[in-house]
Amino acid sequence: YILIGIFIVAQWIFSQSSQPIQPWSIIHHVSELREFTILPDVDVEGLLEEDEQAGKNVPYRFGFEHILNEYFFTHANRVSTENGDIYRQLFKSPGAFALRFIFYPFFLPEGVNMFAYNPDLTHLEGAYTTENNHPSGYFSTPLIAGDQIILELNVPHGILQEDIQLDIEMIIHNYRGIIVGLDRDRACGINVMCEQADPFEDLINAVSWIDMGSGFCTGVMINNVEQDMTPYYYTAAHCTYFSNPSIFRFYFNYYVNGCESGAEIQGPYAYSSIIRADCECLTGTNINNLVLNGPDFTLLEITDDINETWEVFYAGWNREDPNQMPVSVGIHHPGGEPKKINFDSGYAISSYWEGPQDTHWFLNWDEGGTLGGSSGSPLYDNQIRIVGTLTGGLGDCNGAGMTNEYYGKFSAAWNWGNTPNMRLRDWLDPNNTQVTTLDGTY
Repeated sequence: YILIGIFIVAQWIFSQSSQPIQPWSIIHHVSELREFTILPDVDVEGLLEEDEQAGKNVPYRFGFEHILNEYFFTHANRVSTENGDIYRQLFKSPGAFALRFIFYPFFLPEGVNMFAYNPDLTHLEGAYTTENNHPSGYFSTPLIAGDQIILELNVPHGILQEDIQLDIEMIIHNYRGIIVGLDRDRACGINVMCEQADPFEDLINAVSWIDMGSGFCTGVMINNVEQDMTPYYYTAAHCTYFSNPSIFRFYFNYYVNGCESGAEIQGPYAYSSIIRADCECLTGTNINNLVLNGPDFTLLEITDDINETWEVFYAGWNREDPNQMPVSVGIHHPGGEPKKINFDSGYAISSYWEGPQDTHWFLNWDEGGTLGGSSGSPLYDNQIRIVGTLTGGLGDCNGAGMTNEYYGKFSAAWNWGNTPNMRLRDWLDPNNTQVTTLDGTY
């Protein structure tokens, strides 16, 4: 068996959008930073060995967390200009494919601009502004290519340091590469741009890749009985157990624009979420001793705007619970790769994972398999409704012909706990209409 994978209704919408503003260090031709902070060496071989031995119920990890908890101004280099002060700090983490900042607490006053970039300016993110302040106090940057990363803050005259909250909680060192890079054969499913996937376009448009800071999974946008476009998102509990949903990124349009080959299209992303419900059925203190005792689900609510131009589909669901469930497809991001689709014309059988009976569906795919990063991806019945989310199994992306997949049952998650934060029904059917199936919608 291998790992499958890498807070009250919000009244606000948050975006990680950046502003088209240049860093003052470029405008004023400020000299290169000659002082830098070298982060500790990362034991990549040890991490990869640990990943191989990790338990079955963990996300697919790609990053090592350098814990800093450092106030940015303590070591930042300062240069004064007629506009205000430029603060910069350079970090080096030798061997990293990419780096990212995670901040807590984070608060930028009006007029302050923040940037993250590599020294040769081939990858620059920002400007981040007061619009990026989040009620959770968290913020993170996307991955910046390379093993060096600069944080720059532009502070106009009249704004005091004590008005700014900018603590670097950690820097993520990507030790696997920005994209893991699997061979694009049919063993892990076919690319969603292939003709065979055409009838399932809506279901494909519901699925996204989740970047969780130092790991990744898959999940799916899900409809509710009110059909009011509440941005609920369904994935596996083992994906969110050790992760902070405030910094999740949801890439809905990450695919290859051809069948056998093509360019990778990643597209924009929604940023940040809160947990509405999860099974609370995981125990353990680290990735090597996790035990799952339930249907392995988390219901998130994305707090960013879901842009209509992304054509995101809110998938329907089926909470019926027969002994055998007729299934059709599974859609996922194996190893963090662009979307793939699996096919099956048979039945999933009622089964279990580590805990009680009847919490999971078991099946072997007719075509396709799963891999790290596929965790949390949806299993659809033959009426193209969600019936489960991927926990794990023998994913077999080597094409040996036996997959042995286990999906946490949607039906078990519906009434799993005694309170709304442990079950789906209060969120997806708030007026208790007791419907058993629901179609999806745009």
